[in-house]
Amino acid sequence: MGGTDFSNTKTLKYVDSMFYGLLTHHHLLSVLAIIIILLLIVSPFVLRSLRIIKPNKDLKQYKEEADKLHEDSQQKSYILTLMDQVNQEIPNLNSLLGSEKRDYGMNLISMVMSQIPQLFKSSKRESHRCAIFIPDPEDANQLKILEGNGYSMRGKEKLRLKIYEEGSLAGNVYLRKEYKYTPDVTKDTNFVPNPKATKKYFSLLCVPIMVRDEIIGVLSIDGSEPDCFSKGDIQYFTIFSNLIGILMDIADVQLRRGDDENEVQDAG
Repeated sequence: MGGTDFSNTKTLKYVDSMFYGLLTHHHLLSVLAIIIILLLIVSPFVLRSLRIIKPNKDLKQYKEEADKLHEDSQQKSYILTLMDQVNQEIPNLNSLLGSEKRDYGMNLISMVMSQIPQLFKSSKRESHRCAIFIPDPEDANQLKILEGNGYSMRGKEKLRLKIYEEGSLAGNVYLRKEYKYTPDVTKDTNFVPNPKATKKYFSLLCVPIMVRDEIIGVLSIDGSEPDCFSKGDIQYFTIFSNLIGILMDIADVQLRRGDDENEVQDAG
């Protein structure tokens, strides 16, 4: 019969020498075999833990991305809805004259301003204040609030910002006619905080309000958290500044307070 005869003494010696060679000259293979066996024993536990940890990490990341896309989609939808509402009111605004037109225009602007802080709120911790700054009729070198949301009544009446390069972000934007965003005003060496301010904020975005290449005001929004606003937020905010500029131009509301003061003086 074919095959190896294990009863032969020479054959047994051959087999013994073969195993002896594997153990002495190829002991590395034995070590590797032991490692592989240990890995096979441990791997189910490792794989089980990976199945628990890695997918959860991926799901968390995917959920964050999905939530962000959902928020962006909602934000865009709300902005378009608000713009459509204002657009429907413009024919009514154009049909009015004098003080009625100014008052109606201011009502539309107030409606827009009341919505802006919520549209740019990306977390429950964030809070925003929004304001339209125009040149002060009593001092052309400073700005005052025409309309604001989130400010106290005293703040709306008393706050003044200087129109110059340093210290006032809104004043700088009015001078340069370019938007400016500071993610953290506490780290801006050129920023001078208002000593009478009652609310602390970090992020600050200011965009010029332009009409036919002329600046008539500054739209400002601040944030209670550092770096609140994305590039998309800045684009949306610029759209609002353009919308407010159109309303101010049609209704001539940028002169409203000065006109009211003149009317009172003339009446007296």
